[in-house]
Amino acid sequence: MSRYRAGITTLAALAALAAATPAPAQPSAPETIAPGTPVTMGWDSEMTIAGVGLACTGIGGTKDDPKWLAYPLRIEFANRAREYLIDATVTLTDNKGAKLFTVTCPGAWLLLKLPSPAPYRVDALIKGQAAPTTTVRSPAKGQTRVILVFPQ
Repeated sequence: MSRYRAGITTLAALAALAAATPAPAQPSAPETIAPGTPVTMGWDSEMTIAGVGLACTGIGGTKDDPKWLAYPLRIEFANRAREYLIDATVTLTDNKGAKLFTVTCPGAWLLLKLPSPAPYRVDALIKGQAAPTTTVRSPAKGQTRVILVFPQ
C-alpha cells in the first residue's frame, strides 16, 4: 500500500472515530417558552415563561436537590389531610390582570422565580377541582412555602 493510500485510510478512520465520539455533556439551561403557550412540564424540569422562572419537582430524593432553594417561592399541592397531590394545572396572573402562563406540573411542587415583588394571583386545578385562589409574592430572602389545599 502506498504512503498516500495509508494516509487517506488513517484520516478516514480518525474522522469516523471523531464522529462516533459523543460531545461532552453540557449543563442544561432552563427552557424558555413564549407567554400564552400551554405547557406540560416534565419531572424535575426548569423553564422560563414570561420572565418567570419555573421548576416542577417535589416527591422523592430529587426534592432535596439544593438547586431548588434558588427559587424564592415554593407552591405545594395537597389535599385536606396535607397529603401531596400531583398533576396540578396552575395559572399565574400578574397584578395588572395579565395571564402570564398556564402550566401542568406532574410533581407536587411548582417553584417560581417571580420578576418583581408585586403580588401575583395563583389559580390551580387538579382533576377539575380548584384550590382557593391565592395571592403570592416573592420573599426578600429565602424561600416562601405556599400550600394549595384541594377539596377531596
